[in-house]
Amino acid sequence: CFIGRWDPQKRVELFFKLAMKFPHIKFIVIGKGYNEIRNSYLKKRYSKLPNVTILGLVPDEIKFKVLEKSWILVNTSIREALPITFLEACAVGIPIITTTIGDTLEWIDNKVGYVTPPTPHALAEAMYMIISHNDLRRRFSSNCIKIVRSEFSLEKIVNKLEKIYNEIIENKVSN
Repeated sequence: CFIGRWDPQKRVELFFKLAMKFPHIKFIVIGKGYNEIRNSYLKKRYSKLPNVTILGLVPDEIKFKVLEKSWILVNTSIREALPITFLEACAVGIPIITTTIGDTLEWIDNKVGYVTPPTPHALAEAMYMIISHNDLRRRFSSNCIKIVRSEFSLEKIVNKLEKIYNEIIENKVSN
């Protein structure tokens, strides 16, 4: 499953190249991009693949149904410090594969999935490892749920924000 905008920085073409490498695996794409001309080119080129389903923008309940049935979330690059789709995937126990393009998320690599070089070969190897090793996939899935509960709970986030705000206030007052 791929969830995100189809802009050039996201390199969604890598996801489609994976679909060509694994014709026996179903690939689902959720989202749309900034450049509709480029998107229609991608849709025309890759929607003909029998194992690719392009859903475009969907309501959250459909997105979560797709995530819950997925084996892996593949995100080919990261533009945000922490993509919400990563937390959404982890909340339902879906391992993550992403690339070294963009922000580094240490909590992913070999814990809840893989961070690979941005090549179809490296992404394919990571996919193969997760898909073909049930114990690994189960471990990543379990770690996904644990990390969301321990590191990204509402209480934990509020405490981190409160600490940051207090540090800012203390610095303002002391200056």
